[in-house]
Amino acid sequence: MSGNEQIIKCPKCGYEIPLDAMVEAFKAMKEDLDKERIAMEKQWAKRDKQIERVLLNTAGMYGDLQGIIGNALPAVKTLELPSGGDE
Repeated sequence: MSGNEQIIKCPKCGYEIPLDAMVEAFKAMKEDLDKERIAMEKQWAKRDKQIERVLLNTAGMYGDLQGIIGNALPAVKTLELPSGGDE
């Protein structure tokens, strides 16, 4: 321990708490958390784009089949426009 460290002494409990060391530990934890957050945000953004691409390709494939087969192709509600009613 250097002579400049701030220490809180608790006479009743007999503890000495090195504040500088505690603050440094919390700062390191915060840096690690920020790095993890950035990495996860990157991963989530990538996954979001992949899902979007799959959904668009699926809708496009259904539209192509609908153009070829016509009304014989069963309707997929999730790919249809919502009805214009006031529901």
